[in-house]
Amino acid sequence: MGNLKSTWRSTVNAGQPQVLNFFAVGDATVRTNPLYGRGCSSGVVHAHLLRQTLDTSDNPRTRAVLFDADTRKALRPFYDSMVKQDQQAIRRAEHERDPNYVPSFRAKMMKSFIEDAIGPASRGDIDILRAMSRAFHMIDDPTAWLKKPATLAGVMRFWVMPEKTKRARGFYPPKFGPERAQMLSRLNFAA
Repeated sequence: MGNLKSTWRSTVNAGQPQVLNFFAVGDATVRTNPLYGRGCSSGVVHAHLLRQTLDTSDNPRTRAVLFDADTRKALRPFYDSMVKQDQQAIRRAEHERDPNYVPSFRAKMMKSFIEDAIGPASRGDIDILRAMSRAFHMIDDPTAWLKKPATLAGVMRFWVMPEKTKRARGFYPPKFGPERAQMLSRLNFAA
């Protein structure tokens, strides 16, 4: 699973088809980290786009350009979001291995927002979970759910809720083991 490379392929360059009557679908066009579990979903969405393209025109050039445009519109936001999340995860892992790393205020706030607001909100509010699920399952834009005022207000409500209350209500996931530094110390390994 290491060294995964997200890939975006296109048969259209600068608006010009490079090949006609060939339509790569699913992972043949868009490959991302399987952690997100969107391979089947994006393949199904992509297949439907191809069906619409083939129904729209008989012209090979028009089909190629249309399929590329529809693919970008439907799948690119998810691809870009997943690539960004992977880059952030790589940075977090690098920081975790650096014993001298001191997170910035912004980094601390983002970590808290994810762990103390979004996570608990998704476990404690069915409407927030549904909004997140719609984005996760590619029904809505991947970032649209958090831009809705009611959803953002709900997430913020969880962020200001006392941690003790969130823990008592089971809004945090169970802790499965020690943090990395603590584990390395217990095993008497150098970081």
